[in-house]
Amino acid sequence: MFREADADSSPTTTTRGGRLLTEKEVLEKMRFGRTTLYRRVKAGEFPKPIYISPNHEAHVSASRGPRP
Repeated sequence: MFREADADSSPTTTTRGGRLLTEKEVLEKMRFGRTTLYRRVKAGEFPKPIYISPNHEAHVSASRGPRP
């Protein structure tokens, strides 16, 4: 399911859907807080994180255009 990133890209784990981002990376990119992130996940406005180990979750990035 997981594969190593290409040699030209950053050394992170990727999936078919995109790069795996930590919660910290998501919050830096989206510019809102943790509570807002999980409210949006619960409301179905943001994808659910995936668990890569029992106590570690990651978000799959997706290529999107600029936010409105």
